[in-house]
Amino acid sequence: MSDFNNTFSVIGLGFVGSAMVVAINSLKKINKYKVIGIEKNNLNGKKILSKLSKGKFPFKVNDKYLIKNAKNLVKRKVFLGTTKLENIFNSKIVICSINFDIKKKGKKLISNEKDFLKSISNIAKNLNPKSLLFIESTLPPGFCEKKIIPNIEKVFEQRGIGKQNVKLAYSFERVMPGDNYLNSIRNMFRVYSGNNIKAENMCKNFLNKLINTKKYPLTKLNNIRSVEMTKVIENSFRATNIAFIDEWTKFSEKINVDLNSVIRAIKVRSTHKNIMNPGLGVGGYCLTKDNLLGIYSSNSILKSSKLKFPFSYLTLEINKNMPNHTFNVIKKLTKNKIKGKKILIYGASYKNDVGDTRFSPSENLLINLKKYKCTIRVCDPHVEYWPEMKLKVLNKIKNINFYDLIIFAVNHREFKNINFNKMSKKNFIIDTCSVLTPKQLLKLKKQNSTIYKIGKGKI
Repeated sequence: MSDFNNTFSVIGLGFVGSAMVVAINSLKKINKYKVIGIEKNNLNGKKILSKLSKGKFPFKVNDKYLIKNAKNLVKRKVFLGTTKLENIFNSKIVICSINFDIKKKGKKLISNEKDFLKSISNIAKNLNPKSLLFIESTLPPGFCEKKIIPNIEKVFEQRGIGKQNVKLAYSFERVMPGDNYLNSIRNMFRVYSGNNIKAENMCKNFLNKLINTKKYPLTKLNNIRSVEMTKVIENSFRATNIAFIDEWTKFSEKINVDLNSVIRAIKVRSTHKNIMNPGLGVGGYCLTKDNLLGIYSSNSILKSSKLKFPFSYLTLEINKNMPNHTFNVIKKLTKNKIKGKKILIYGASYKNDVGDTRFSPSENLLINLKKYKCTIRVCDPHVEYWPEMKLKVLNKIKNINFYDLIIFAVNHREFKNINFNKMSKKNFIIDTCSVLTPKQLLKLKKQNSTIYKIGKGKI
């Protein structure tokens, strides 16, 4: 792989990086391009590389287009999977998809900043001075300018390379797992900036190859910190939107109003289409942490500690505790007689129709129920194994009559096809996210099951 101008490297092959490898591979002029995928030299990293090298996407997905194009990694013979960073030297564009992790512990914010910057140093040691480092990780505002660029400049200086050769561009990912996983990369608006004009132009040219920019034009901002801030505000707004609905969820249940029908009425107005629906809680890698990045930037990077970010803190607290409401409903319905119950949870992933279990709100629910020594089974057609809970997940349920309490935690489409004709006993049913169809509800009512809908109350 020696064709410098047409070789791309992707470092970090998680849910975003692996999809980026396949997206580059799906370009029309793919025979022209070569793709290098780089992962950690550990068991998980090698497993990911092995799957991609065989034309298999390393995570369970239901996007047929993504699966098809992953197979082409083998057919077109343009992919090299490796754990060796020195392979990036012959790449014109080096894409960094390494996670910047952050969490709140007590009053402190804990991040993997040191490890992240160590990875950047290792990249800089192997980076060709003619290459562009293209970062798409979600980062605190100011992190590229205050931390990453000085880090690369230091390494370049040690290598005898001038600072003017540092070319860094930032354009955060907007990947949407689900049926349109791959299309969400190719057909999505992107925002970008660079540390100099050359970096910006190289970034623009790359994105013009990757994205349907005629339909989804690029947005260039004046500096990298503006782009970093765009992503943080974007996700913070969404997380706050979810938190806002929490209080109305509880109020609706008190007065027996179906909040989902209220929201449908509101969404008729085009200005209010993005209002969120009630549910079990907030999950996923992004929305559970990104509203901390502004706080982290203010305190640890830009040193503006007088800024308090009250909405961000409140959103984090509300969303963290949201699954407790469903748990309290369980206690109420069972009259606190949870111990020994046979419980079925439908849904382990954090989002409908995807197999990603990271920070799933179902995790919080499962942990609470385990304290009561219940018999608990989890069913999810998109998940075979739940790594965070070290739990094997069922694909389907053979005997639904075994369970005393059934909780619908995720709105997978497959759950709308569950046939309750075989259910012969009264059950407690909790629908946290409007899974059940009118036909299913009618059948359950005929069986005298107690049905509780989050955002409405008893049905």
